[in-house]
Amino acid sequence: MSTVKHEMRRKSLCARRRIALTDNGSPWRRKVSLAVAVGLGLLITSFNQIHAAEKLMDALVPYAKHRYARTIELLTPLADRGDAVAQLKLGIIWSRGHGVPRDNFAAFQWFARAAKRGQSDAQFELGVMYRDGLGTPADGKVAMRWFQRAAENGTPQAFNAIGELFLGRRDYAGALIWFVRGAELNNATAMYNIGMRYALGQGVVKDEIEAYKWFDLAGDAGVGRERDNAKRARIVLSERLTPLHVWTAKVGAEDWLRAHRCFSEMTSGEIGMACTRFR
Repeated sequence: MSTVKHEMRRKSLCARRRIALTDNGSPWRRKVSLAVAVGLGLLITSFNQIHAAEKLMDALVPYAKHRYARTIELLTPLADRGDAVAQLKLGIIWSRGHGVPRDNFAAFQWFARAAKRGQSDAQFELGVMYRDGLGTPADGKVAMRWFQRAAENGTPQAFNAIGELFLGRRDYAGALIWFVRGAELNNATAMYNIGMRYALGQGVVKDEIEAYKWFDLAGDAGVGRERDNAKRARIVLSERLTPLHVWTAKVGAEDWLRAHRCFSEMTSGEIGMACTRFR
């Protein structure tokens, strides 16, 4: 009886194998089919990415020419489909009032969508919105979190923004740490803020030669208002310093540039640990 049962099970197993081969083909064929399907999927994905990039470039051409109505028309469909750069650009257009009435609520919505997709400039802009209460209630702690994310992604102005939050709490030592990190990324505002701390003796011993050095660095790195502010501060100090002091400051600025031409990026953990002081 057991021999009969064994033979029946053997025949049943063979039948199932024959059915599997008939329905699905050989294991080798199944592997080939899977590889072809994966390859086609990657090809389609690559094509879609190239197509999306071309659409984005087409939208940014009128943006560069300040044709903002056309830019909004072209960017909006891309942003709705999740393009983080398109979302960032729309946020900038609405927050700055480029060719449209300024709309902080619309800007906040676009920055938030791009920031959640990891767009570092949008993370910084969203931090500004929370810090200044634009399009949303002001919240310094939430602003700090978004500035922190932007800093982790290497956005230079985020380091300065974190420093200014510490400055608002009169934590001058904490502020200087972040200003120096921003300066190492060639952020002119951070350099100017370091100069002000030395000029006023906040968190450091007052040192007008050192202050002049940082204003000199900020003037060279900055543009527009940043450069003008640094130059004015430098002129004020030069009226009190001797020519030797000014020369010493300029040599110090040149030495700092040589020493910090290559910046080693901080790890995310270091940024997070430093920001815990603010909470």
